[in-house]
Amino acid sequence: MLIDLQATNIKEDLVIQLPYMEFENNNVAISELFIEFKEPVQIFGFITSTLVDRNPYNPQQVIFKFCQEQASRYLHRKPTQFQTYKIQRTELETAEFQIHVSEKVKLEKIKQLFIQLKITDAGIQQRPEFKV
Repeated sequence: MLIDLQATNIKEDLVIQLPYMEFENNNVAISELFIEFKEPVQIFGFITSTLVDRNPYNPQQVIFKFCQEQASRYLHRKPTQFQTYKIQRTELETAEFQIHVSEKVKLEKIKQLFIQLKITDAGIQQRPEFKV
């Protein structure tokens, strides 16, 4: 399942309206990221979310990293290999997302942000020799 989230910059805060959705044994990955800036920027950063577990291997709860070496008003990333994480919450509505960038000043330059989440079932996969 794909879920499209859009954040707009309202008084220097990126606001996302999260829909209500229950989770039970699911995984999440970001399948697309699009950021429109007010002016061309060079930027690198990452997105964190309380949707995934904080653990020794991912202490900041990072779910996506991005980099743009040449200045542009638009950043678009659509990975071919997904970084998938186990969802630790029971509802999407209670999750928090944060964007961390190389320089705090550049957060103010974000006009809008689009994130597409890919939610998959983390059910047990059957081995071929145990087919019914």
